[in-house]
Amino acid sequence: MDSPITPTETRERWGKAEYVGKLTLTGDHLIDEAVLAFMPKGTKVISSERCGPSPWTRPMRVSVLLPDGTPKQYFLKIMDGDQGEAFTLGEYVSMATIKAVAPDLVPTPRGRGKFKSSETYFFLGDFIEMDPTVIPTPEQLTSRLVELHRSSPSPNGMFGFPVTTFDGPSSQLVGWEKSWAKFWSKLFRHVLDINNESCGVWPELEIVAKQLIDVVVPRLLGTLQSDGRQIQPVLIHGDLHLGNVAVPKDGGKVMFFDAGCFYAHNEMDLAGWTTKVHTTTRIGGYIESYKQKLAPSEPAEEFDDRNRLYNLKGHLNVASAWPDKAKDMRETLYNDILYLCEKYGPLPSDASKDLVPKARKPKFDLILKINELNNVPLVSGTCYIKWHLPSSIAAEHRGRTDKAPIKEHKVFFEYERTISVRLLIDKNNNLQECLINFEVVQDYSNGGRGEKITLGYITLNLAEYVEPSEAGGPDGEEGVTRRYLMQDSKINSTLKIGIAMKQVDGDRNYVAPPLKTAPVFGGIAGIMAGEGEQDEVGKDTNEAEFDHRHHEHERRRHHNRTPSASSGKSQSTVTDRKSNLRMSHKYSKSKDNIPNQSPMTPDSRIETSSEGSEAGRTGFRSVKELDEFDLREDLVAWSLPGTVAAKS
Repeated sequence: MDSPITPTETRERWGKAEYVGKLTLTGDHLIDEAVLAFMPKGTKVISSERCGPSPWTRPMRVSVLLPDGTPKQYFLKIMDGDQGEAFTLGEYVSMATIKAVAPDLVPTPRGRGKFKSSETYFFLGDFIEMDPTVIPTPEQLTSRLVELHRSSPSPNGMFGFPVTTFDGPSSQLVGWEKSWAKFWSKLFRHVLDINNESCGVWPELEIVAKQLIDVVVPRLLGTLQSDGRQIQPVLIHGDLHLGNVAVPKDGGKVMFFDAGCFYAHNEMDLAGWTTKVHTTTRIGGYIESYKQKLAPSEPAEEFDDRNRLYNLKGHLNVASAWPDKAKDMRETLYNDILYLCEKYGPLPSDASKDLVPKARKPKFDLILKINELNNVPLVSGTCYIKWHLPSSIAAEHRGRTDKAPIKEHKVFFEYERTISVRLLIDKNNNLQECLINFEVVQDYSNGGRGEKITLGYITLNLAEYVEPSEAGGPDGEEGVTRRYLMQDSKINSTLKIGIAMKQVDGDRNYVAPPLKTAPVFGGIAGIMAGEGEQDEVGKDTNEAEFDHRHHEHERRRHHNRTPSASSGKSQSTVTDRKSNLRMSHKYSKSKDNIPNQSPMTPDSRIETSSEGSEAGRTGFRSVKELDEFDLREDLVAWSLPGTVAAKS
């Protein structure tokens, strides 16, 4: 980051404008004559100051007095070298193209060019003061996006763009193509090449990427333009997430900035909304709001898989731009490609043999028990539980309980299944993550008509149950039985689940992640403990979430791009008594170098690995089942920053 320059008195005429008064700068450039040429003649530049962090550009706010004495602010983004030339040209043409079809959707772009005093390039536009405290609602954001997509057909009916554009610091290959499948394949291959340069080549990733391009993309995207189907190329923002949209302070409509446009399938603009680094749009109903306004392309049932495919480019861009996120994002990318290959184009047997030795995929019998649901809000109706392993498309890896009646706010299922599941051992002998998701559904009668609602979700990592299943409980019980507080839920219902993992074949020389204690719900007494000590994992997560929100607000305010915080899978929930805001714990991330990463399979989600694994495979403490009303010292009420905790 540039060192600040001490404010100085200056008065210097350059071209059509002049400096007057205090000049506050963070950076090593004054306002060059080439920039001043885009301002009205007679404009007086009052000050120029850095407006927020950006790792690859220098964004600045330039305050001026127009010739009639009216104060005005410009947004100036500068970047050095050849990439700076392409970057600023791409952003200017992108913003100008959006401005032409949706005039109030973006700040007015004023110009771009090269400094006369150095090899520095710039983009100049109007500065709009944004409200960093307001996050656009799904309705606010999607109504504006649909407006753009409906009003911007491709001028030549093809996919592409007239100039190179950028997603973060990575260029996008946007040459014109009639075939969407061909265009997307070239775009993805280009971004993967950039990632290989910054992170190193990962041989196993290259194998599955080739299968993706050669087989999966023609099947999944080619279908959009076959058998009489057609999709119309429309203008997309190209890097649309909540860091690049904001609500003006004057209360106007949502505005977009930092665009990297091209003409594409409209669903491509939704890609970033379901990634792990953009949690608000992932869980906040943004996708559903968009689909209500603009129906998915046919085949509509493949929308989620297309979204997973489109997300791959974003995973690579984050991995290329942020070294600390590279391993996590590349693992997620690899796992998603394997999922798509398994579904739309299985790898040839000779290629599959090169990926993972069978011994490194130990097989377990998962004994799953779903016992009861407590604190159901209604006194009548029925409930059932749906479960599945998101890393697998096998029919045996999903199921549901029978519908059971609600009696005195409780539901008893007595459901038990035994299924086979394979996990993965990585190159460090760590047993990798394998998630299982539960959805709690309630049926009820509404005016004589049956209705159903989802009460909440629970996500668990099966790898954490391997050690305690082997150790056994002190009373000889099988596996671990606990009550879990639901996620994404407005009620405090708890679901009692039993999980046992019995290994039946494969390598046993691995380290399993420890079973976390925080996910267990200790009843109302645990929540009301209020004033106790926070567990350190929860405390760190709370602070990280606050930092993420603060930095994302700053980014929207100042028109610059910074990465969104990554949010891991959550099994635990903490509750602020006033807002019922639920916040997630994060898994620890391994710092291993991904190019040497052992290959993985679609049967094992490998987005994260644990640094806190047990040192060996002995001495694991079994966790006994807790009663609903046991007092828990590690589940307490938390206060959000800037609020006062309610007293018991």
